[in-house]
Amino acid sequence: MSPAARNKVVPYLLIAVAVIAGWAAIAEFRSRLYYPSVKVRAQEGMEIAFLFGGRTDRARCEALAANVGDSVLAVCPACKIAEKTCLVTLEPQQQKALSTEPLDLPSARLADGGVTTYRSPSADMALGACRESERQASLRVGPGRVICYPPNAARPYSSLQKQRLGESNNALGLLFLALGGIAFGLAIYLMIRYEELRAYLSALPRSAKRLLMLGMDIALIPAALVIALALEHGAQWPQVEGLGLTLALALLVAIPIFIKLGLYSAVIRYMEFRMSLTIVVSVTIAALLFAGVVDLLGISTLTVQDAVTYWMLALLGIGGSRVIARQYLRQSSASSAVPDPVIIYGAGDAGAQLAISLKSNPAVILVAFVDDKPDLTGSFLYGIRIHPAARLPALVKELGVRQVLLAMPSASKAQKREVFDRIEHVGVRIRTIPRLSALLDGRARISDIEDISIEELVGRDPVPPISALLARCIERKAVLVTGAGGSIGAELCRQILALAPKKLVLLDLSEYALYAIHEELAALKGKFAYSAEIVPVLGSVSRSHLVRRVLAEHGVNTIYHAAAYKHVPLLESNPLAGIRNNVIGSLRVAEAALAENVETFVLVSTDKAVRPANIMGASKRMAELVMQAIDGSGRTRFCMVRFGNVLDSSGSVVPLFRKQIHEGGPVTVTHPEITRYFMTIPEAAQLVLQAGAMAKGGDVFALDMGSPVKILDLARRMIRLSGFAVRDEEHPNGDIEIRFTGLRTGDKLYEELLIDNKASATEHPLIMRAMEESIPWAKLKPTLDSLEEAIGRLDEAKVVAILLSVVPLSSPTEPLDAAAADTGNRRSPPLKLVT
Repeated sequence: MSPAARNKVVPYLLIAVAVIAGWAAIAEFRSRLYYPSVKVRAQEGMEIAFLFGGRTDRARCEALAANVGDSVLAVCPACKIAEKTCLVTLEPQQQKALSTEPLDLPSARLADGGVTTYRSPSADMALGACRESERQASLRVGPGRVICYPPNAARPYSSLQKQRLGESNNALGLLFLALGGIAFGLAIYLMIRYEELRAYLSALPRSAKRLLMLGMDIALIPAALVIALALEHGAQWPQVEGLGLTLALALLVAIPIFIKLGLYSAVIRYMEFRMSLTIVVSVTIAALLFAGVVDLLGISTLTVQDAVTYWMLALLGIGGSRVIARQYLRQSSASSAVPDPVIIYGAGDAGAQLAISLKSNPAVILVAFVDDKPDLTGSFLYGIRIHPAARLPALVKELGVRQVLLAMPSASKAQKREVFDRIEHVGVRIRTIPRLSALLDGRARISDIEDISIEELVGRDPVPPISALLARCIERKAVLVTGAGGSIGAELCRQILALAPKKLVLLDLSEYALYAIHEELAALKGKFAYSAEIVPVLGSVSRSHLVRRVLAEHGVNTIYHAAAYKHVPLLESNPLAGIRNNVIGSLRVAEAALAENVETFVLVSTDKAVRPANIMGASKRMAELVMQAIDGSGRTRFCMVRFGNVLDSSGSVVPLFRKQIHEGGPVTVTHPEITRYFMTIPEAAQLVLQAGAMAKGGDVFALDMGSPVKILDLARRMIRLSGFAVRDEEHPNGDIEIRFTGLRTGDKLYEELLIDNKASATEHPLIMRAMEESIPWAKLKPTLDSLEEAIGRLDEAKVVAILLSVVPLSSPTEPLDAAAADTGNRRSPPLKLVT
């Protein structure tokens, strides 16, 4: 069906109604109208046959035939009535008699165009009888004149004053005819003014729309009752006893029930199964109550059959009118585009709810379900067939599908990866409904379809947190988060706020970032009635006096130091600023923590600090050494938490790839062999909070990041997730190219989490305590003083030299071990847990 035809579905439905109503009217007229016919036998073998040309209803036909017979007997006592018939159809000879063709018998034209024929053994006697009839008729006053024609003579109509014997009183046929005419007229009007009327109706206030529905029902209910009575009583339905009272009772019973059950409070445009069920219940109750009231009042004309017919017609009218209105109002004035066919993967409760929500979206059309469960194969859900998951590639080709929607809110990452691995090569866009947790707490709905995130397919399923560890350093304490507006800092703030701190202090150098996270946290506090005081502080961690004042004023117990410059190429170009922020800034916060007797200090570090190949990694390693060295100088317990790349953080490749895919490519990858560890932001923040609670002093915690991910594979997967094909040598007609740009300055092919590859287990299965050497404070302090002095002189070369004297850089491409170098997928060897 063309887009124009779809947009005019209501007019086409009305035309169909008009055709059906016209056909019903014709059938009703043909079955209820008759030709009166009388045959008389006179003396000497004479036979006179009367066939009247005017059709009439059964009662008038029988009356007319009786009257004609009585009249004949009155003037001819010796005559006998041979036959009195009401003919529904005419035989060929009878049709010829009513036409203008000559007959082989004498005949007389009747006033209504009918004919009387005369048959006798003697031709002269038959013609004489015909002329005698003409003479006697001429003596009568008024209508009824007849003209006699001899055999084989033409019998035109023009010489007669043509009169019908009586107009039809077939009310049901006329009703069908009127209904068809109204439907056809509406269809023509809607075709001419379709969009204007749709826009006008859509813009009406809800009260006006309710009045329109009420008026429509007030017309449909009596119409249903009238048709029910007409079907039973035929043309005599207007004479049904108590008709007016019966119609009034139907309205008085039905309308209050419809109001009470909410038929006028529903939004017709989004009416679904529940509303349809309400209509059935409402009409059924109204019909039963109406039948009971009629019986109670003693109105005997309405039979059980009439009540059942009325119920069926009312249900058809009330329900059908709303279905038509829904389809009409759902049409979008701009929806000339063909809707995208989609397949839902998952035919459970979530899939069923998603299917319902898709019905209100004109941009898509559901064509199939697929599911892994064999017992569902071949079944139907809302009229859509459920196919086995193995048929998905074939269905995509057969049905021209461009989107597959995953309805699996409770599936684990492993399960979703398994599904995606099966369908990512099909060449469709894969989207999903929100996670089960978001659905349960009201943050999302089934209809909130979104692109499946790379986070769903990279990494592993989070391990449930240990509640005691989460709360140990936070509950009823004052907490400071530096770099609170960054990716990790912001997520730390969100999780800390939910753990009931006494006060949450936000420190950030970026005005906008600080504003954004403060507004977000204030909204969360209001929504979930959190009790913590939220204090935003705008400033740099390098300002010692500012940090000390904040710690003293707010009585901070725990610090999560997430403020850092972390973009590798930028820090290669701006080493002085990076080292000052990452090293000296961390030193200033640590010194302030010692001075103000802060209980716990957690440094958020990175895997780039392990055998660093760039200034950023070296500066973070230097910050770790500072924390290890300064620990023990006071009451503060210092620890570091080291982890890899965080998906979708400001420094991650994921936002860059997403932007490049949106722009049509190319997607840029530095090296075909480059790999990285990945973790989601919420999981990383949650593990940081738990690691900090286990600190004894000077600890370096490393988070188990799972298996490393090849960036090339990540890029390919993100392209396929977006519904595109990778363009390469094997697929020259693909959509998006992957282009290799070469390693950037300071980039490493592979990342590590531990320097000596030795770690001990902790209370948490994903957190390890590294076994690494440190530098004593007495030895490190002079180096830090020299570093700070060089920074003050803006001597960039000296600053870099001092840093690298403590933390030398490694080669960015050197293999981490010989066995890994042979595999083409190098990674650090298995961790050695030391007890």
